[in-house]
Amino acid sequence: MAPRTPVCPPTICTAAERKQKLGRRVKGLYAPADPPRLWLRDLPLRMAALPPMGRLLQRRLQLKG
Repeated sequence: MAPRTPVCPPTICTAAERKQKLGRRVKGLYAPADPPRLWLRDLPLRMAALPPMGRLLQRRLQLKG
């Protein structure tokens, strides 16, 4: 189990502490803990790079290309 981050009352927290707290909450999105999560994070971009998916996305998003 991950250690809990200290929570300070809203009146005491500085802006930097609030930003750090938010960063700790979303760090798993940017730096996955293991290779399967890294692969899963990159999967949508890899799929969009495939020619059939690229054409489908262009049609669905009405992009000129």
